[in-house]
Amino acid sequence: MKHLGRCGRHRHRQVKVEKQSLSLSHLCEFIRLIKWIKLSSQCRCTNFLKPACFKETGRGMMATRKINKGEVIVSVPYKILITAKSVLQSNLGLIIQRSKWSFTPYQLLTLFLVVEKIKGENSFWFPYISTLPDEYSTPLFFTPAEISFLTPQAKHLAEKYRQRFDIASQQMLDFLEMFCPSHFSLVSLDDLRLAWSAVATRSVYLLTESHPSIFLHPDESNVALAPFLDLLNHKDTAQVKAGMNKTSCCYQIRTENSCQKNDEVFICYGPHDNTKLFINYGFTLKQNIYNVFHFTIDDVKLCLSNVASWDKKVAIIKQCSLDENFICGSDGISWSLKVGLKIAVLEWKLLSSWKSLLQDIPLSEENEMSALELARKLFSCALAKVQEHLHIVLKQSDSPHFNILLSLAEQDVLLLESALKSLINSKVQYKDVAG
Repeated sequence: MKHLGRCGRHRHRQVKVEKQSLSLSHLCEFIRLIKWIKLSSQCRCTNFLKPACFKETGRGMMATRKINKGEVIVSVPYKILITAKSVLQSNLGLIIQRSKWSFTPYQLLTLFLVVEKIKGENSFWFPYISTLPDEYSTPLFFTPAEISFLTPQAKHLAEKYRQRFDIASQQMLDFLEMFCPSHFSLVSLDDLRLAWSAVATRSVYLLTESHPSIFLHPDESNVALAPFLDLLNHKDTAQVKAGMNKTSCCYQIRTENSCQKNDEVFICYGPHDNTKLFINYGFTLKQNIYNVFHFTIDDVKLCLSNVASWDKKVAIIKQCSLDENFICGSDGISWSLKVGLKIAVLEWKLLSSWKSLLQDIPLSEENEMSALELARKLFSCALAKVQEHLHIVLKQSDSPHFNILLSLAEQDVLLLESALKSLINSKVQYKDVAG
């Protein structure tokens, strides 16, 4: 049986669930998982959640009773968390420490999963590993053709993500070949890809302690795998408090939302836009409150007919790191982009006063209106491009990951249409005030 995790959601491909939800707690892998948690930690992770398959989200967690705001919905003992520290305390960890090699926490957890999976039922972790999904929809599982049909921002980040995995996987294979030859012969690149994806899509935030064998990569640290808890799906509006409870020595999640019996219980993985959700977790949301569209300085330049003192203006924008947040949401423009556009159209005689713009002090009515007009051109140009891209994507319906490609393209169109409408309204209001 294939395990459809959060990357196998209905958002991206049809899941055959006739009812709104279907309990999965009777399946042997979940019965085994819950028994294992009880036996190994002498406690239950929860008293009112059970695995289920939902029509909209696929596999997730169902409330077996009404859940009130402020309740702890799940609590996982530290002793059954898979962390960089626990990996280094294992037999594999001893080999790593003797080798004097260092790995990122992502790599340590990935190596640990593939080595433990080889042991099968002889592994202490088998009841957990057997519940991990058999497929994912992250960039590592996209074909080169599918990557080419991603939106520009998603394509750029997907290629970087794949390159990072390529480097990491080669290092892991080299290590196994040199220090664990018996395991090396049983581990394939696909095994590493699946294990890496399990870590990337299912881990929780937990501070990584420093160690000579650990390389603290900014994108691959502070992670832990939490059995049972990792069945909870993401919702952008969910509010939770998560972390270690020092008294109980458990990683717990406390909800700030109420939930009715038989409803799906959600947590929030963070304030991520759809591109980041796709890169890190392999799914998107239809109405993501954190969704944004990214622009570059080159996008701005293409919308300018007269670029006097452009190099100096670019230097100012980069000096203030404004270009790092050149974004717009459905409700309008970011502060960084707004100020950046004002600098881009600033008259030469006022250029020396650019710092006033950082304090939201207008330098002239002409500058304000020119910046709004530039924003309109920028949004209109971007909208035309994403609409063209959407037409191309619509022709790729045979792609295994068509629904993700379509979602990313459609959401960009909808976001820019809304942002442009908001911008035009703000321009009209400014004219009324100025007039």
